[in-house]
Amino acid sequence: MVNDTEQVYNVGMVFKDKDFQENYFRYFGYSSIKKAEDIIPSVTTSFYSFHLMVILGFLFILIFALAIHLLFKGTITTNRWFLWIAFLSIPLPYIASELGWVLTEVGRQPWIIQDTMTVADGVSQLNSGSVIVTFFLFAALFTILLVSEISIMVKQVKTGPKH
Repeated sequence: MVNDTEQVYNVGMVFKDKDFQENYFRYFGYSSIKKAEDIIPSVTTSFYSFHLMVILGFLFILIFALAIHLLFKGTITTNRWFLWIAFLSIPLPYIASELGWVLTEVGRQPWIIQDTMTVADGVSQLNSGSVIVTFFLFAALFTILLVSEISIMVKQVKTGPKH
C-alpha cells in the first residue's frame, strides 16, 4: 500500500511524457473530441430509421399472418391481390435491414470504439482508387445478381403454381 502513491506518480509521469502524448494519448477517448456537440449523433436520423424499421417489422408479421390465414383457408393461390402484395413486399426486408444499419452507424457516432477511438481517428489510409475499383466491382456483381433474381422470379410468376 505504501508504494501505491509512488506508482500513481509514475503512471502520471508516463501520461505527461511528450512522446507518449503525441504518439498514443491522442487516440484515447475524448482527447480527440474538439467540442462537446461533436459527440451527439443525429437524433432525427436514428429516430426515423428505428421507427421505420419497426413499422416494417410489424408489416412483415401482418403479411405472414395473412398468408397463414389464406393458406389454411386454401385460397392463397387464388387471391391475386395478396400475391401482388407479397410480390411487392420483397424489397422491404432489405430496406428494413439497411435502416437497421443506418441506425447502428449513425447512432454510434462519433465512436468506432465507445469512449476509446473516434471515427476520425480510425480513418483508413487506403488509396481512394482502390476503394472506387472495389465499389464498382461489387456494384457490377450485385447488379448481375439482381437481374438474375428478377428474371427468375418473373419466369416463375408467369409459370404460376404447379397444382
